[in-house]
Amino acid sequence: MKRNKFESQSIKTIFQDIKKLPSLKKGFLSERINSAWKNIMGDQINKYTDKIIFKDKTLFVYLTSAPLKEELHYRKNQILERLNKELEHPVFEEIIFN
Repeated sequence: MKRNKFESQSIKTIFQDIKKLPSLKKGFLSERINSAWKNIMGDQINKYTDKIIFKDKTLFVYLTSAPLKEELHYRKNQILERLNKELEHPVFEEIIFN
C-alpha cells in the first residue's frame, strides 16, 4: 500500500496546532477571555462592559457604569477566581475596573 506524502490528522489536532501559532495565540486568548467574562458575569453586567484588555497577567475591564464598577471592585477576588477556573488555568493575577 502506497502512503501519501502527508499523514492524515484530525481536525482537532490541526486546530490545536494552529492555536499555538504566535501570531494567532493572542487573538484566541482574547476571545476566550471575552467569552468567559460573558459566561460568568451574565448579560446584565456584560451590557455595561465597554472593553476588556489583557496585559501582563492583568485584566483591565472598562465599564460604562460607575456604581457597577464600585460593586465589582469589592468582588474582584471572587471574579478572578471564577475567570481563572473558567479558563482552566491561572491566567490573571490582577483585575482592574476602569
